[in-house]
Amino acid sequence: MRSVTPQHKPFDQSLHDLHDDAGKRRVSRWLTIWDRCEVSYGEQYGVDLIAHRDGKLYAYIEVEQRNWGGRCTFDTIHVAYRKKKFFDPKVMTFLFAIDIEGDWGYFCEFVTILASPLKKSPNKFMKDDEYFYDVPTKAFVEFEVNAVPYWYKGNL
Repeated sequence: MRSVTPQHKPFDQSLHDLHDDAGKRRVSRWLTIWDRCEVSYGEQYGVDLIAHRDGKLYAYIEVEQRNWGGRCTFDTIHVAYRKKKFFDPKVMTFLFAIDIEGDWGYFCEFVTILASPLKKSPNKFMKDDEYFYDVPTKAFVEFEVNAVPYWYKGNL
């Protein structure tokens, strides 16, 4: 009998080294400026970032970089099923998807992601299809990664 356990791509250290820190730095900077959070890196196998506001835990943040070439032009954004492990029902949890060029980003709460349809989708990393949440792009908030509000007086 065939397993119904969702398949996912194996960990790739070279992709991690290329994208992980750059994406975390971009999102951390944006959260610090726009959301006035104190941001720290998460544990090695946990969420990417942990945000505090006024000394209290505010949110967990998972970060991905995407190769969209600017703004996302797709109707949906696929979020890998394996990312479900980062959702904590007791703490607001967000996924940030940042264009690899670093100009545009999108974020969405995990409760919205988990309520989206789960589907198999072909991808370049797996022979078999991998499961993804098929989240409408309109469910994400689009933002300019390097935009600075007029009221910001901090150092960049």
